[in-house]
Amino acid sequence: MRLDNILYEKRGMKFIRVGGLSAVKYGKKGISGEGATYHTPPKRKGIYAFIHPYADSFLWAWKVGNSKKIKAMEDDPNVTQEEWEAEMRKEFQKERKKQKTFTYEGPIWCHFTKEIQGPTKGSWVLTDTETLQKTVNKHRAKLSAKVIAEPLFSKELAPQGVKDPFKRGLGGHYGIDHLEVFIDDKNLGRIR
Repeated sequence: MRLDNILYEKRGMKFIRVGGLSAVKYGKKGISGEGATYHTPPKRKGIYAFIHPYADSFLWAWKVGNSKKIKAMEDDPNVTQEEWEAEMRKEFQKERKKQKTFTYEGPIWCHFTKEIQGPTKGSWVLTDTETLQKTVNKHRAKLSAKVIAEPLFSKELAPQGVKDPFKRGLGGHYGIDHLEVFIDDKNLGRIR
């Protein structure tokens, strides 16, 4: 299967999320004003997700280090480094299994504010999944060409024909923070 066919199916784009698919109510602080950050939601209710298969673990991995079990092990002088690391791996895998993949078609907030015209809120722009899919494919192709032209390591290590700059490998890795999306609560009924 070609990579550009992975992102879009007959019923919309595929997304991945850790947690449920019911709307989450976010606090008022920062939504569109002071205190807003890159990851501040554009709407008060909805869900965050990532474009499949680019789920960035930093958004949920913090839970592992903050779990009661891991905290207790850190404070226990009888726990060895190896035991602690084994438990961290186990907890990490448990969190990873909570990922849900779903298909969605409709209005969606994304971080492609320079590439897509539409209503904006902070670092977000409102678009639709069809436009988003086309934008991601163009963006990925542009970055793939850049990796070949300007390898992060050396010409000898640069892959010839990088297909996916968002996956780790020789020639570098681009961050995927900007592949985060937000679906507001009014559109969650479109999830399949």
